[in-house]
Amino acid sequence: MKTIRIITAIPKKNIKHRVVTYCRVSTYGPAQLCNLELQIKIYTRMIRSHPGWIFAGVFFDVGKSELLKDQVLL
Repeated sequence: MKTIRIITAIPKKNIKHRVVTYCRVSTYGPAQLCNLELQIKIYTRMIRSHPGWIFAGVFFDVGKSELLKDQVLL
């Protein structure tokens, strides 16, 4: 009979994850750009306040969704 030995992983201590925020709005309208700014502020604050995370930056996108591009709406 074979012997099975389980080797447990050694937990890594004090590991911080690099985290980015991704924010998106669909148009360049004033309300949308205000919303984009708000998203960036909220998520940046949330990441910076988490003790296990290192803030690594912001990605954002302004553009229409391609979801309905080829569909006909009735």
